Amino acid sequence: LTPEVSWEAMSLGDAVGSTESYAGRLLREKQLPWELSQDMQPDQIPVVQVHNLYILGVLHSGLFLMDQHAAHERILFEQLLTEFVSEKKNHAVFHFPKPSVFTVSSLEKEVLVEQLAVLHALGWEIEHFKDSSFILRSLPVLFQDRDHIKLLREMLEDLQEDYLQKSIDRVSERMIAYLACRGAVKAGDTLTKIQMTELVEQLGKTPHNATCPHGRPTKIWLDVE
Repeated sequence: LTPEVSWEAMSLGDAVGSTESYAGRLLREKQLPWELSQDMQPDQIPVVQVHNLYILGVLHSGLFLMDQHAAHERILFEQLLTEFVSEKKNHAVFHFPKPSVFTVSSLEKEVLVEQLAVLHALGWEIEHFKDSSFILRSLPVLFQDRDHIKLLREMLEDLQEDYLQKSIDRVSERMIAYLACRGAVKAGDTLTKIQMTELVEQLGKTPHNATCPHGRPTKIWLDVE
């Protein structure tokens, strides 16, 4: 910790969520896109937020430092991947009052047409309109306040390398990782004690939780010894 940061500034009970993203509002309202444990007791885990980047937690056997974005990204990735593989249709979806029409490049069109079924399984309702134009009717609620056309273009650009290599499984996984990254809380988002503890609790229940989907560590652990 730097000298400028006081423990008073990191009071467990005083932190208030400040991010204006939809994911941040879900956290503030305790409406997380996963099911919370009913027997969880947040007050039993001392946690503080460090520089709006990390969650510092203390347990009887030592302490941990968790990357809030990487942790939430892994949680969302595993949830999206599970729902995609099992073809669940219970995604929380935002339907536009008026569908959006957008155009893409020839390569983007090729990738998009190939991946329409994957996107639909993830909550994106997109249909081919004409030529290089498409209609967007719905998207996951996590992205309802984002520039959805920009998000789609960035995702298509991110997918092009794997698409050209014809690795369809890899394209699908990369798409899910991209959406998980964009939906997760960001570095700089202020979290309450309850929000921090919920992330800690859920990461512990999430498979492959040592890193985010892109390989960044989610946490480090130091035991008492």
